[in-house]
Amino acid sequence: MPEGFINYRTGDGNDIAALIDNELTNRFGKDRAFRASRSIPPGSSYPDALLAGVRRSALVLVVVGADWLNFQSRLHDPEDW
Repeated sequence: MPEGFINYRTGDGNDIAALIDNELTNRFGKDRAFRASRSIPPGSSYPDALLAGVRRSALVLVVVGADWLNFQSRLHDPEDW
């Protein structure tokens, strides 16, 4: 079943991502939206779960928060998901 993937920077967009997740869940049903902090179970491999979530998604929503510019230096860091 296609999902929506909510992409956001931890520390910059968490609240908006949670609101979007809530609205998508209310409209389309539980587990139709992927948001890492809710969708990845404890103990799971974060990179594997994140990649699996985005691969099965038909839609990717990117939340760009107010501090986006402060994170630019991390955008090219391969270790920073």
